[in-house]
This record gives sequence, C-alpha cells and structure tokens, in this order.
Amino acid sequence: VDGDGNNDVVAGFADYLSVLRGKGDGTFYTHNDFLMPRPSILQLAMVDFIGYHALDATITGTYGTMIVRNNPVIAFDPNPVNFGSQKVGTSGALRVVTISSSGVADLQINTISLTGANPGDFSQTNNCAGIAVPGGKSCSVTITFTPQAVGARSATVLIGTAARNASYVVSLSGTGK
Repeated sequence: VDGDGNNDVVAGFADYLSVLRGKGDGTFYTHNDFLMPRPSILQLAMVDFIGYHALDATITGTYGTMIVRNNPVIAFDPNPVNFGSQKVGTSGALRVVTISSSGVADLQINTISLTGANPGDFSQTNNCAGIAVPGGKSCSVTITFTPQAVGARSATVLIGTAARNASYVVSLSGTGK
C-alpha cells in the first residue's frame, strides 16, 4: 500500500476500510481505519491514482463508488514557537518541533531551512531532511534562539516536501533584550 516493499493488508468491511502497514518482519504497525459514509462494501480495488507510489482505494458499494486517497499527511507540534525574551548575543533554551506523518503514505521531506525577517537569530538541526517519514512516525527539528538585536525577532522554518512539491512553515518568534 505504501510503496516500501513490505507486505501490507487492506480489508474492507461493511462500513469502514482498515489498512495495516507491514514492518517487513511479518508484523504490522497499528492499523488505520477509514469510515465509509456509504456502507456495504462490495468491491475493493487498489490503484496509485496520484503518483505517490502508495496505493489508493476504490470502493464500490451498494450506494456507488468512492475513492480513498493515500496522501501523505503532515502535522507540526508546536506551531508557532515563541522563545520569549533573551539577552542579545546569548542562546536560550532549545525548542523541539516534532514533524509527524499521520497518514498511511510516507512523507518525503526534502529540505529544512530558516527564512523570514531574522533567520540569523535562529539556528536549527534536524533528523528530517532527505528522509521519508513513514506514516504514523515523526522526526524532529531542534531550534535555538540567539537574538542579534534588541526588540521583536522572527523567522520561519521552511519544510520542503515531495508531496506535490509543497512547502510548509513553522513560525518562530522571540524578543532580544
């Protein structure tokens, strides 16, 4: 289902579809269930409609046909990130932003960079760029705030993904004192 080469299981029931992604060792990750608004599944077909190398489900039931797309899903915690006040030229406490792939399909993260008004006041390290985060898993970005001037400072963490070449942002702010 997710294109990783491991055997997966998709099962259609009367009113929901259940997806179990294989770990490659004969066991499975926790299942993802998708409630079908039209009950009575009669036929199930798996096709990669949108080119993510992960199969989408076509379900034909008593009341018609429905497509369940297997898109990567991205979430950030926290967003925004406020560092509060920090003495100019000194670093405050590290903040960690978790990037989660909460869908079934893998989330390919291509790049992570700092942009915005004051990107030089922030630094980041991460274990995300250049990897595919499996569905249900996460990676992290560690951010440090070292203000270079007095006053409000801001930047964004720009996350570039392969999901239709989409980019996402996490807002950063702090105050130099």
